[in-house]
This record gives sequence, structure tokens and C-alpha cells, in this order.
Amino acid sequence: MRDAAGQQHYGAAVWSGDISSTWTALRAQIPAGLGLSVSGLPYWSMDIGGFSVPERFATAHPSSEDVEEWRELNTRWFEFGAFVPLLPFLIGSGHAATLASILASATTLFTVGALMSIMTGKRFYLSGSRMLVIGLGLAAITYGVGRLLHVGSSAI
Repeated sequence: MRDAAGQQHYGAAVWSGDISSTWTALRAQIPAGLGLSVSGLPYWSMDIGGFSVPERFATAHPSSEDVEEWRELNTRWFEFGAFVPLLPFLIGSGHAATLASILASATTLFTVGALMSIMTGKRFYLSGSRMLVIGLGLAAITYGVGRLLHVGSSAI
């Protein structure tokens, strides 16, 4: 593997900062992460679910509409978070961290898909497998594009 400088060499991670727990903040994280990744900065993450919680969600007695929206918002945050598997690289490196990241992502993707079956009425293993196949397919495409563009990390 060829040498890399800066973040790629040392495995430093970029974090989006203390973002709010809102739909607007969630939408902003997707292009932010893609932009950094396309720029050759592979280790990026954000606070899943946001950090700064709006008062209407944090009150002792939120309305039923706010509770429902909070649950939906956090479901979408965790679905997106499954595509940003940074944790294994914070505690390890090399091929072991890469494998741990793949396994953590696969487990999360299957679990989120299986839990969605509660709302869709489909069999949990079909929903989980569908989410897993889509996620791993997108990961393979992203990896392939990175290889074509010669984006890599000496930490792996």
C-alpha cells in the first residue's frame, strides 16, 4: 500500500461537531460526509441522533406527536449511522478494525431491517436480509470507486 499523509496515515477522524437533533441537521450530515469522503478523508462521523436536543423533545411531558417524531428521527439517524462505522477504528487498526467495522455495519443493517418488519408486517429475516444486501452493495460500490480513484489508507 502506498504511503499517505495526514489523516489517512494517522487514522485521525473528523467529527461534524455538536449538531442539533433535527431533521435539518440530519439532512446536512449526508452531503457533509460524502463531501469529506470524496475529498479523500475517509474517517468521518457525527453524533448519531444529534447532540443539542430541542426543548419540545426534551420536556418532561412531550406531546404524542413530538414523541412519534422523535422516534422517527432517531430511527433515521441510526439507519444512516450504520453507513458510518467509525467505532472499530477508534479502538483498533489494520485489518482487524476493518473486519470489525464490516461486521458491526452488517449486524446493524440486518437489525434495523428486521425491526422495520414490525411496521411493514413482512417477515423479519426478509426485511433484515434486504437491508443487509442493499447496505453491503452500496459499500462495495463505494469501495470500488475509491479503488478506481486510488483513494486509500496506509492505516489499513
